[in-house]
Amino acid sequence: MNSRKCVAGIRSALANQNVGGLITAVLMVVLAAPGQAVFSQRYSAWLAPSNLGQVVNTSSFDGCPSLTKDGLTLLFMSNSGSGQFDMYFTQREEADPNSPWSAPMSLGSAVNTAFEEVCPTLSISGRYLYFASNRPGGCGDYDIYVARRVTKDSWTEWADPVHLGCSVNSAGPEFSPSPFEGEDGTVELYFSSGLRPGGLGFGDIWVSRLQMDGTFGAAEPVVALNTASNDIRPKIRARDGLEIFFDSNRPGALMADLYSSTRECTACPWSPPVNLGSVVNSSLIDGGPALSFDGTELYFMSNRAGGSGNQDLWVTRRAKLTSRLE
Repeated sequence: MNSRKCVAGIRSALANQNVGGLITAVLMVVLAAPGQAVFSQRYSAWLAPSNLGQVVNTSSFDGCPSLTKDGLTLLFMSNSGSGQFDMYFTQREEADPNSPWSAPMSLGSAVNTAFEEVCPTLSISGRYLYFASNRPGGCGDYDIYVARRVTKDSWTEWADPVHLGCSVNSAGPEFSPSPFEGEDGTVELYFSSGLRPGGLGFGDIWVSRLQMDGTFGAAEPVVALNTASNDIRPKIRARDGLEIFFDSNRPGALMADLYSSTRECTACPWSPPVNLGSVVNSSLIDGGPALSFDGTELYFMSNRAGGSGNQDLWVTRRAKLTSRLE
């Protein structure tokens, strides 16, 4: 695939605000990329979480984290500035627990507006930013948008965000978009939606798949993950799509706990969700999980004791037990 044609397709789609063309161009880039290495799925138990500290966390609400593929940049939302939610990023020099995070900076006025922007998530390439916003022009409450990063060297320069349309979005609130790009060309977008017809509870997990015409199809509830309770903020393991995390207040949770589910293949059903347990979860709110690309770090937000404010960013870690398969 000619990379110049891919870039030209993206530029054309953005110039015309054509979401179908944009998604098709994104898919072309995915297909043009070299194949990803295969990894095993065996890990140790999660360790006790640690707080990211006062350099990152504030006395306000800091949450909905998302980590880049290289593990060096963490995106999240915070209302520490004007009191409304905007999107921020923080960086570290090495993907190492001992490498400190820098002071957060805004993702810039190209994506942050006078309205609220929440739950940022990057595509695996790091070039496309998915997020939710209650800005005018959507289908209802909070809707999902995608913006292209203009250059790989800047986290503040973005092309105009594109609305994903009313097959993905609804009259209710949509949050926490989480894309998975399969090596076979499939693209799935997981997200949570509130009080949407066809759901089981107040909030449910949904998925929309990229269609042949380059648009996302009608969203479907992920029945295996949903209950009559509040099941929200999913994040799929971007590396292979075989593990997903979310938070829920279903029976068995103390308030809102982190859960995970796995599947044997990307066309296979999800397993019954499992509570991450008392080592990770607290008696208060634990939510908005985001897994690192290698599967060893899980970032999330919590208002447990030991934090700086309303909600803080925390991280729990596990070790990979088997080696990389080439």
